[in-house]
Order: sequence, then C-alpha cells, then structure tokens
Amino acid sequence: TGVTVGLAGVKEGLEAVIAATLRYQATMKQLEFATGSVERAAQEYSFLLDVVKRLSLDLEASSEGFAKLAASTKGTNLEGEKTRQLFEGVAAAAATMNMTGAETNGMFVALSQMMGKGTVTAEEWRGQFAERMPAAAAVMQKALGMTTTEFNTFIESGADAAMFLEKLGPAFIDAFSP
Repeated sequence: TGVTVGLAGVKEGLEAVIAATLRYQATMKQLEFATGSVERAAQEYSFLLDVVKRLSLDLEASSEGFAKLAASTKGTNLEGEKTRQLFEGVAAAAATMNMTGAETNGMFVALSQMMGKGTVTAEEWRGQFAERMPAAAAVMQKALGMTTTEFNTFIESGADAAMFLEKLGPAFIDAFSP
C-alpha cells in the first residue's frame, strides 16, 4: 500500500541521515586528533567544506582523504597551512580532471602513506598517485626544475616525502586551480 511505501521511504531517509552523521563524527574525531582540539578541528572542517563546495567534489571521499592527510602530517613541517595547500592542490587537480570520489580518495591515501613512510617511493608515486593523475609527473618536474630522467632518478632513490609534498601542494594549485 501507499503507507508501506511511504514508511519505507522515510526509513531509507533516516538511515541516510544517520550514516551521514556517523561519517561526519568520524571525520571530526580524526581532525580532532590531527589538530589537537575540537575548535581547530571545526576550523579544518570548515576549510574542507569550502574547498569541496567551491570545486564541486564528493564530500565523503574528500573528508576521508583530508582527515587522513591531516593525521599523517601531524607533528611535521607540513602540519597546518601546508597540509591545507596540499589538500587544495590535489583537490583542484581532481576537480579539473573530473575524477571520481574513489580516485580522489586513493590519491590522498597515497600521500598519507608517503608521509607515514617519510619517503616517496616509485611504487607509491607511479602506482598509486600518478596512475590516477597522469599530469602529476609533468607538474612536479616543472616545480622541482628537473628533466624527466632527473625526476625518475629522484623518485626511484626514495625522495624525502615532506620536502616533496611541500612543493606538490603549491605546484598543483598553480597548475589546476580554476
């Protein structure tokens, strides 16, 4: 009957609201860990929402990626504003290249892994990041002032992640921001 269909719709709507609330709470907990306070976590979430709205990105994937990135840069020279630049640069690239939420999140996972290891390995760069963003190598070669051969040698030698990612954010903002 119509009542049953209506109630099923209400149930689905409530389940979606609950799921969204749980995702928001998880993101806020991760940002609270990364920033050290509820107030700073709220500021970072506000920044995240601004970028997502401005670039028309998937909120769920972007939230997950930003939270992981912020946690991985905690206590490093990339913590705070440089993490924001890194996120915004990669987010702009994702929007420009019309990437899916899963592809975008995959790039953020790769960046978080690089920070966790402290090095940018050829496997992570090529297999996880550049595979999703083919223009990444050219952008970074230009930012680092390297030829293709020099860049490949640099990546294969295990580049310092903090130094590399500090340059990646602004380079991607320059290359991909609308």
